Amino acid sequence: MAQHLTINEVAESFRGSPLYMAPEIMQGQSYDAKVDLWSVGVILFESLFGAPPFASETLEELEIKVLDTKPVEIPDIPGVSQACADLLQGLLERDPQRRISFDRFFGHSFIDLDHMPSAQSLSRARSLIKQAVVKDSEGKLGLAVTLYCEALEHFLPALEYEDDPSTVEALKEKIKQYIERAEILKAAVKEKRPFLREKPHKLLDEMQKKYVAVKAALIKAQNADKLESRGEYDRALECYQAALELLLPMIEGTSNREERLLLKSEVQLFLDRAEELSSTKNDTPQLKDPHCLSATAESRCEVQ
Repeated sequence: MAQHLTINEVAESFRGSPLYMAPEIMQGQSYDAKVDLWSVGVILFESLFGAPPFASETLEELEIKVLDTKPVEIPDIPGVSQACADLLQGLLERDPQRRISFDRFFGHSFIDLDHMPSAQSLSRARSLIKQAVVKDSEGKLGLAVTLYCEALEHFLPALEYEDDPSTVEALKEKIKQYIERAEILKAAVKEKRPFLREKPHKLLDEMQKKYVAVKAALIKAQNADKLESRGEYDRALECYQAALELLLPMIEGTSNREERLLLKSEVQLFLDRAEELSSTKNDTPQLKDPHCLSATAESRCEVQ
């Protein structure tokens, strides 16, 4: 296995199975169809970065790299989206039990088969628009925005699928109207959310400099606000709950009456938003399968 090869010979000689061989095959273990997912990961990596993740000059070197226990590193250059990096890491997971499943692969946002142009694109878009209009009329603006945006993600591939010019023009006009309505609702939703203040309360500003817990809670609330604006209600709710867990002990812990009153006011705001989000979340249809979010509230509250 240790036969030395030049770089050019590697490109030709390893074009077959060795470069794309899953770790469990190299180790002589029993394996299943998940080895194909590993191979897809290697091919995707090579397509993106111009070289396979385990480029080697000998089979021995290749085996060492493939069987290494360290996670596969995704190069910084060229930059790839978070969804792409997540898919790569899921595909190039050495442990077959932890490797991404076929169901998760086909449902992954980077693959996004749901939004490929098809004969169903227009009907899906129209169905979501009907739901959006209902929620809009009920005053559930955040949910309406989410549904309008999801509908638009089906309208755009519907444009690509349609070949009748008059239908395409009519769709473009409808899309324009829905975008305008979604923007109006986004502005209305933002107006209702109190956390991203233009001018923070002076005492609150002083408190977050004085107390680490207050600063951390306000950061989580701001992250929750951003997540809510994206329609990520589960994660936003977790962030508000994490903020509350930080602030509630502070109310009992401070002897300063003014600080305590302000903390109570902030806690009430967080509770109101959490309650509304919980109601919205329970009323939200499952539009997409959220992928690869961390299980901990701490990491789920981090927003880029």
